[in-house]
Amino acid sequence: QAMKDKKVDFAFYTAMSFVYAEKEANAKVLLKSVWDKPFYYSTVVTKPNRKIASLKSLKGKKIGFVDEKSTSGYLLPILELNKLGVNKEDLQIVYTQNHKNSIEMLEKGEVDAIAVFCNDAKGKKGAWETYFPEKKLKMKTLWVSEALPTDPFTVRKDFFESNTDFTYDVMMTFLELPSTVKDHNILKETIGVTKMVTANSSQYDTIRKLIKDIQ
Repeated sequence: QAMKDKKVDFAFYTAMSFVYAEKEANAKVLLKSVWDKPFYYSTVVTKPNRKIASLKSLKGKKIGFVDEKSTSGYLLPILELNKLGVNKEDLQIVYTQNHKNSIEMLEKGEVDAIAVFCNDAKGKKGAWETYFPEKKLKMKTLWVSEALPTDPFTVRKDFFESNTDFTYDVMMTFLELPSTVKDHNILKETIGVTKMVTANSSQYDTIRKLIKDIQ
């Protein structure tokens, strides 16, 4: 809303929020965040000792989702479950509010499975390693989504058109930050990402398709 009202010129969005902002607030993507890679995945995992072999096995089980607006922590997995004939009414849903809480609840046995983000196509490295690297938690992967684009950094299009040089200066500052400060990754310390890379609107087509499927 702030970009739509021209109160801000630049903004970070989640991937899904950007798709709406592009249409409603004239947002133009410039860069995207990189944690491990410039894309990530959604995964549904359980503990190795649970007798749950597949997504279909979750029928009647208690599953932890982040919240209804989370792409990896709810939307993609719930769509996949629906495709398999498992509806919301077939699940005992717990909204955990964040990925870290989801992992903790699974470890405590408060839920049977969780939907969280992961960093590879096989679901081997995920939120559990990000938040609890020292614990070396073991997970059983039930499903992994297709690759998803990471969160974008955007500019309002009319601002870009009238301030092109300044916008490129801002972009270059973000792109060069990780390599210009010795022993400190300012991006990681301030916004939690390893670096920024250039991006374009077409990289978010996966999210547009997801929104279309939801509607």
